[in-house]
Amino acid sequence: MAFDEVQFTIQTHNKNKYEVFKPYPPDPPERLEKFRQEFIYELGEDNEKTFPNYTYNCHGLTLIGRIGLFASEDETENNIFNLLSDIGFRRKTAIADITIEKFSFANNFQPGDIVIYKQLLKQEDETIVSPVIFNISHTCTIINVSEVQTTGKAKIIVLSKFGAQGEFFHDLDHPFILDKYGKNIEIWSNSKQ
Repeated sequence: MAFDEVQFTIQTHNKNKYEVFKPYPPDPPERLEKFRQEFIYELGEDNEKTFPNYTYNCHGLTLIGRIGLFASEDETENNIFNLLSDIGFRRKTAIADITIEKFSFANNFQPGDIVIYKQLLKQEDETIVSPVIFNISHTCTIINVSEVQTTGKAKIIVLSKFGAQGEFFHDLDHPFILDKYGKNIEIWSNSKQ
């Protein structure tokens, strides 16, 4: 979804400016509830932290503290990477397929780290050979990293927001999320470790 109307601009310490957009136009209540029920079914009602709202998106939650919608479709990647760099984050890990590589990287994950899910962009003309291009599809924040006692594997819980839906806690590698947003992720951190 493209955002058209700028609500205000934020400026980082190094004078870079980023636009924050006005809230979504409301969906019909029955459509909103249909999508809410899909997320509740997949992620669990106990994991729903807030009710649906139109005031911020996943990037607004993760990057600018719920103050508005962040990033337009055509500039999403640059806006997100630039803002993360401006506020002291650095890319810590890039994982091509989280379902395969999660546990070898688990010691790199910490609460407060930002997760960027990326999807492969589909090419209109399959006869054209070009480099693989990914698009940022979702961002969220790691809330908890723990070890599952019975398996010794990492359990990584994140906090997400999905468009006009509410905020949800979910596993980093929940199949529903990976199907929607992709298995290719990056972890960004402002931690010294």
